[in-house]
Amino acid sequence: MKTAPEASPLFLAIETATMTGSVALFEGSHLLGCIEIHQAKSHARLLTPMIQTLLADLGVRPADLTAIGVGRGPGSYTGLRVGVSTAKGLCMALDKPLLAFDSLAGLAGQVQELAERLPARIIPLIDARRMEVYT
Repeated sequence: MKTAPEASPLFLAIETATMTGSVALFEGSHLLGCIEIHQAKSHARLLTPMIQTLLADLGVRPADLTAIGVGRGPGSYTGLRVGVSTAKGLCMALDKPLLAFDSLAGLAGQVQELAERLPARIIPLIDARRMEVYT
C-alpha cells in the first residue's frame, strides 16, 4: 500500500541580534521568503507584523509550522530578548519546538555561495559597540 509523501518541514527563523532584524520561512533547507527591517530600535514594534505578513504572503498558517528558530547571539541584548520572547511565545501558543541558532553562523551562511568562489575566508562580525566586535 502506498502512503502519501511526507510534507517537508516548515521552519520560521527569527533574527534580532543586530540592527537588521529579519524573519524567514524555510521548507527544509530551501528559503521560501524573507522580510528584513533596517531600522534601529524597531524590532519590538515590527517583529510580530513581519511574521504575520511573511506567513500570509506565502499562504502558510502558523499551525503549519514544524518549528521556530531564533538567533541566540551574540548581539544586542535588547534585540535578542525581543526575538527570543517572541519565538518562545509562538512556540508555547502553537505547541511547536523552539530551536536556537548561532547568529554569527547565520550571518556567514548568507554569503556561503560567495565564499565558495573566493580564495579568502569569510569571517562574520557583529558590531558590539565601544570599538569592539563579536566574532
